[in-house]
Amino acid sequence: MKTAAEYLRYWGLEKAFSGVSENELSLKAYKDGENLFLAGQDVRYAYLLVEGRCRLYGLSKEGKEVLVNFKEALGIFGDMEILLGIDFQLSMAAWGRAMVLRIPKSLMEKKLLYQVDFLRFLSRELADKMCIDSAQQIQSILKGGKARAAHRLCLQAQAEGKNSFLFSCRATARDAVISERQLSRVLVEWEEEGIIKRDGRQIRITDMDRLKKLSGDM
Repeated sequence: MKTAAEYLRYWGLEKAFSGVSENELSLKAYKDGENLFLAGQDVRYAYLLVEGRCRLYGLSKEGKEVLVNFKEALGIFGDMEILLGIDFQLSMAAWGRAMVLRIPKSLMEKKLLYQVDFLRFLSRELADKMCIDSAQQIQSILKGGKARAAHRLCLQAQAEGKNSFLFSCRATARDAVISERQLSRVLVEWEEEGIIKRDGRQIRITDMDRLKKLSGDM
């Protein structure tokens, strides 16, 4: 396993974190499904995802989890909340194994926010979140269950980097905010229409363009 310094060097962030000793940061491995933070929670750290993937999610009006996006390394989370002095607005959990550098809030406020290279890195990350995550959250909540299921499959294919991957009916139904029975009916329909093909726990998207149209991603 890499050290915190090795991860910073790998991602070219030595200048952004110049003057920060390794013992000021904590490197933590998160197992699949383990939460980094929850919406409404006080912010004690900013979380720098340096390896693996995480699942960013919010809550619908009914209090059910709604997938916002899958996030891959490199990405920082909690920074916007620290800047604004607010609690976490969304929740994040590891999707598979994830390695995260936890940056104490006090370190951000007293040192890093005064370093030009760190601010440059932070500004790029904030711009990405404003352009992508806010819009994704709104659209996820407004879409119907079938569209959310299609969107969930598109996101997983994008995160995996391929159109064929291991599929969890339970996790997909949860993210799409529909029942597993309803999702099963939708998958049968899509398979009959030639949009997907299933083989045990493996699913293959055979017509990505049609799936994107179903998800509302025109």
